[in-house]
Amino acid sequence: MMFSYDVRDAEAWAKFSGDYNPIHFDLQQARAMGLETLTVHGMRALLDMKNHLSHNVMAAKSEFYQFNARLRQAVKCQTPYQLVSTLILAGSGVSSLLTEPVSGTCCFSSKLTGKSAFPAACATLDHMLTGAQLAALSEAYPSDKPDVMSWELLDAVLFAQIVNMPETLECVRESIPHLSALSLADVFKQIPVVQTHHDVHFSRQHMVSRHQEAFNKPFYYGLLPAMVIGDSEQGFVIRMTIQGGYDAHPSIMTAITLKTWPVQTH
Repeated sequence: MMFSYDVRDAEAWAKFSGDYNPIHFDLQQARAMGLETLTVHGMRALLDMKNHLSHNVMAAKSEFYQFNARLRQAVKCQTPYQLVSTLILAGSGVSSLLTEPVSGTCCFSSKLTGKSAFPAACATLDHMLTGAQLAALSEAYPSDKPDVMSWELLDAVLFAQIVNMPETLECVRESIPHLSALSLADVFKQIPVVQTHHDVHFSRQHMVSRHQEAFNKPFYYGLLPAMVIGDSEQGFVIRMTIQGGYDAHPSIMTAITLKTWPVQTH
């Protein structure tokens, strides 16, 4: 299966998620990071990987599922990419690779596997989206796939909450106190930030078409404590985890790992 992205895909994802990282829109910023052209958000490309995996693992019928992705190389705009999936031994899941056929470069690797339990860590779900807000986000979902699964949508929604929650900016401020930023957009303008990993755990109740899951009731979510390692000289690795569900018990959990470049302190 072949895919190609352009700046319109980046714009659509940014509008949905609030992720206006300038490396996707400003060629000068992209070249400053060693890129020869603009790139699409890793999360936008993951929408297609997640959908492809979902429809190749349906036979597993597990109680829970785990999705893992390693974002190895930036996905360039106006460049063809090939997505190939392979069943994992014993039918426990499926893995996939997104590669650039011309160079043979593997940009992303991912897998979706069945699990018997949900992670024990539990966040306080102290934020809420109304049913109407969730339905509106479903309508705004930036993919033309007609068969998007509920977990794919909810994962994207939770990512958007991470980007826009005040707690996320506060985490960055605590890690880099001298940084002058009023929003994550300000952070992105001052420090190159890339996503390196994406992990999702979810209940099988979300392994259905988004049109089968009635988004007519509140959806609650909350953050787990962030993990931050590194320093200004070497750069930081930040892992943020968010959980969500329709009651006090989470049924989906999204974790993202971000890496920053070294931070100028003067």
